[in-house]
Amino acid sequence: MVAKEHNRAPKVGNFTALPKLSPARGQPLAPVTARTHRDTAGHKPSGFLSSRAHYSTTTNKDLHSVVDRALEEFGSGSTPIEEVKAILADVRRQYDEVHAEAERKERELEQLRDKIRSTDDVSQVDVDDVFRMEAGRKKLEDRLAEVYAQIEEAKMTKKVYEHMLTRINNEFLHMREQMLKMDKLLKRRKAEFKGKSAMARRASEQRQTASKEYEKALAELEEARTARENALEEMMGSLQSAEDSIRRRAEIENWRRGVAVEAANEAFNATAGRLRKLWVMEKLTGNCLQKAMVEQVQRSQATEDGFQKIREVTGLNDVMDIVHRFLNREIEQEQLRQFVAEAEVELEEVKEENARLCKEVADANLFVPDSLGKQLPDPLTNEERSLYMELDERERELVEATQAYNTSRERLQKARIDAEIVRRWAERTNKSLGAFEQPMELSRPHCYQTLAKYFDRLPKTIQAFCEHVKKEYEAGHIKVKSLTEAQSRAKREQNKLLDDKEFGRVNCRVRPGTDPECNGRKRETAKVSTDDDDVEDPRFTAERAELKASSTSKIEEAEKQLKKCVCSDDLICYG
Repeated sequence: MVAKEHNRAPKVGNFTALPKLSPARGQPLAPVTARTHRDTAGHKPSGFLSSRAHYSTTTNKDLHSVVDRALEEFGSGSTPIEEVKAILADVRRQYDEVHAEAERKERELEQLRDKIRSTDDVSQVDVDDVFRMEAGRKKLEDRLAEVYAQIEEAKMTKKVYEHMLTRINNEFLHMREQMLKMDKLLKRRKAEFKGKSAMARRASEQRQTASKEYEKALAELEEARTARENALEEMMGSLQSAEDSIRRRAEIENWRRGVAVEAANEAFNATAGRLRKLWVMEKLTGNCLQKAMVEQVQRSQATEDGFQKIREVTGLNDVMDIVHRFLNREIEQEQLRQFVAEAEVELEEVKEENARLCKEVADANLFVPDSLGKQLPDPLTNEERSLYMELDERERELVEATQAYNTSRERLQKARIDAEIVRRWAERTNKSLGAFEQPMELSRPHCYQTLAKYFDRLPKTIQAFCEHVKKEYEAGHIKVKSLTEAQSRAKREQNKLLDDKEFGRVNCRVRPGTDPECNGRKRETAKVSTDDDDVEDPRFTAERAELKASSTSKIEEAEKQLKKCVCSDDLICYG
C-alpha cells in the first residue's frame, strides 16, 4: 500500500510529487539500506586500498572491495542521511502548504453555505436564480469533495514519508554498526598485509634465483641446439646423396620401361593388322545382318498383314499356297490354256477313237448305239480291254508328270527366293560400300549377270575398305576399346531383339510342336519333294562340319588376340 501511494505521487495545487532518490546516480525507489548504498555504481576504490588489493589473495579480494566502497561513501561530502533530511524538510513544508490551503478552502465553503442559507430565506426568488444557485452549489460540493480527497491523500503521503524517515534512521544505526565492524576488519587486514608483503619479498628473491637458473638453462639449450643443427646438416647431406642415387636409378628404370613399351607397341602394330581386318569384317557383317534383320522384320510384318488380308479374300490358310497362287498365276493361266487346248485335242482323238471302236464293234456284230451320246455295254463284258489299260497307263503318266512339274516349280521358287535374298543383300552392301567402289544397278528383279560381276568385284572393294580402316587406326581416329564396346553393345541389342517374345511371336510363322502340313492342304508332291530335297550328300556334310569347326577356331583365336590387344592398350595408357 505504501509503495503504491509512493509510486503514484499525486499533485495537489502547488504540491508536487516527491523527487526520486539520487536518480542521476542510478539509485532505485526502494528504501535506502547499507547494501543498496554500497552497491551503487560510480564509486571507485581509494588509492590505498587499490594498492593493497594488488597484493591480496583471491579469496579476500571481495572483502577489500567492500571496505573500499564503504570508506569512499562515508568519506565523501554528500551522504544519503543528509539527502533524506532535506527530503523530509521539503515534505513537511509541502504538507504545511497543503494544510493551509485546505483550511482556506474550508473557510470559503462555510462562507458559501452561509450565502446559500441567506438566499433561501429571501422570499420571491426568481426560478432562474434558484437553478443557477443550485448549479453553483453542486459545483462547490464537487470542489469540496475534491479538496477532501486531496487532504486524505496528503495525510497518506505524510504517513509514507514518516515511515521512510523511521526506516532511514534504522538504516543509519545499522550503518554505524557496520562501520565499527569494518574498522576492526581494516586493522586485521593491515596485519595480513604486512604478512603478505613479507611473503612477496621472499617470492621476489625466489623469482630472481629462478631467473638466473633460467638464463643458465637457456645457455645450455643454445649449445645443444648448435650441436643438433650440425648433426642435422650432416644427415641432410647423406640423405641428399641417397636421393640422388635413387633418382638416377628411377631414371634408368623409366628408360628401360619406355624401351619395353616401344617394343611392345611395335609388336602390337606388327601383329594387329590381321586382327583389325577380322574385326572390321565381323563388324561389317554384324551391321549388315542387323540392318537386314530390321528390314526383314519390317517386310515380314508387312507381308504378314498382306497374307492376312489375302487369307480373308481367298480363303486359303497355307502361306506357300498363297505365294504360289500369286507368283505363278500367269504361268498357271498359260498352263490352263495349254491344258484346255490339249484336252480339246484329246477329246477329238477320243471321239475319233470312239467312232473307230464303234465301227469295229459293228463289224463284230456287237451292240452299236444309235448315237454317240448313248453308253456302250459294260466294259467287263468287253473282250478287248486294251483301251482301258492304255487309259490307266496314261493317267499314271499324267500323275508322274504332274508330280515332277510341282517338284520343279517348288525348286524354282526356292531358287528365285534365294537369288532375291542375295540380290537385296548385294544391293545393301553396294550402298554401304559406295565410297570404296562404283555403284552398280542391282535394284531390278532379274539382274543376275550384273550380280555375278558385283561378286567378282567385291574382294577388291573389301580389300580397299580394310586398307582405309587400317590407315584410320594408325592415324588414331579409331580406338580398339571403343570398337569392342560398340561391338558388344550391338551384340547385346541383337540378343535382346532375338529374346523379345513379341518379336518372335510376330516373325515365327510355324508354331512349335505343330505339323506345318496340318495348317494347309496336303500336297500330292510331298513325298517326291522330300525324297529329292532332304537327301544330303555325306561329302557335303563332312565339308560343312569341317568348315564350321575351322571358322569357330578362328573366331576364338581372334577374340583371344583382341582381348590381349585391349589389355596391352590399357597397360600402355596406365603406364
